[in-house]
Amino acid sequence: MAIELNQIWDFPIKEFHPFPRALMGVGAHDIIGVEAKNLGFKRALLVTTGLRGSGIIEELIGKIEYQGVEVVLFDKVESNPKDYNVMEAAAMYEKEKCDSIISVGGGSSHDAAKGARVVIAHDGRNINEFEGFAKSTNKKNPPHIAVSTTAGTGSETSWAYVITDTSDMDKPHKWVAFDEASIVTLAIDDPLLYYSCPQHFT
Repeated sequence: MAIELNQIWDFPIKEFHPFPRALMGVGAHDIIGVEAKNLGFKRALLVTTGLRGSGIIEELIGKIEYQGVEVVLFDKVESNPKDYNVMEAAAMYEKEKCDSIISVGGGSSHDAAKGARVVIAHDGRNINEFEGFAKSTNKKNPPHIAVSTTAGTGSETSWAYVITDTSDMDKPHKWVAFDEASIVTLAIDDPLLYYSCPQHFT
């Protein structure tokens, strides 16, 4: 069936994939403390995998704390982040009275942090309830800076996150959520941080 030209003109222009503000380039990670302070961070939960001891986490914490922002470290995120990683991160955020989130690493760290933000905004509801498209009903969640140490999934600039549902330990499965509420506040991609990563990871 032919489409009338006036029907095409009546179709409104929409933005379907908003991106976060991003800082990209050599040395971008040096200003993470300034950016966190400017965004109003007071006490941030830093979400990461097993990067402690690499020097990256210690360096970033130093830059953040130098600007007067307190940091609480959560470094229990596993590869292909599990639902319990997300719930534990959200619980620590509440227990430590944090007001913001910083994720450091690859897609696993960023996805776990994005999921934790959604859980926090919904008073601790199980993250597995948010599988699918735009399930958030409260878009006001903690501000989030995502610092990448790998050139991988691009989670730091997308509105998707992937979580592993372990509610049935015999049949764990991965699911994806597409949710505008999960978009990070600021993405930082600095190639200097990639050098410490094994080549097959990035």
